Amino acid sequence: SLLAEITKKTADPKDAVFQEWFMLVGEKMAPFTQPVSLKEWVLTVKVKSSTLYSLLCQHEKPRLLRGLQKKFPMRDLVFRAG
Repeated sequence: SLLAEITKKTADPKDAVFQEWFMLVGEKMAPFTQPVSLKEWVLTVKVKSSTLYSLLCQHEKPRLLRGLQKKFPMRDLVFRAG
């Protein structure tokens, strides 16, 4: 029902997912990441440095994915360096 509510408020649920991403990742890391796509509930995030890429992939991905799954039917979270 929450997803239906969000979908009503935004024509594209991608906007709501992207906003939630920035809240979950936090003020310090948000400027170094950019959500780029949401396809079949897989969020792809571009990361500006290889160091942050490693940190997110190895340590933060489970926490971030769980946070997104609390509000959306997320299947996965993919990081891309670049």
